[in-house]
Amino acid sequence: MIESEKKWIFNLIISANGILEDFSLVEVICKNFPKIKNWEIIMFRPKTKIRDGVFIYEWKKFNLDDFYMKFLFYEDDEKNIVVGIKIFHKFIWNRKKENLIKNVSILILDHLFWEYYFTTKIRWWIEFDRISI
Repeated sequence: MIESEKKWIFNLIISANGILEDFSLVEVICKNFPKIKNWEIIMFRPKTKIRDGVFIYEWKKFNLDDFYMKFLFYEDDEKNIVVGIKIFHKFIWNRKKENLIKNVSILILDHLFWEYYFTTKIRWWIEFDRISI
């Protein structure tokens, strides 16, 4: 008996990096991307499960226990629900790590909510602060 070859499916994620103005470009690229055997084109960063409480970005591991997120919900003047997100992390005020931590925080939110939904359906603002150690 001959075992069949494993069917590997590779994913290519086309992202707008949360830039709303670039969403239409991502849609055009994905709709016109040629069909390639064993490849799946994914439009926008998908909602994913973060395994073992660790998020990897730029070959660095970030433990989710080091992040604390506080969600604040309120109505604006037009009665739209707005989400305020305050993100706390112990390295927010370390100049060398501050931008990295902010980028990772946004990516974690993309993975929790799906980039397209998070950018187009949720009216939000984000504020960063340091966890007191």
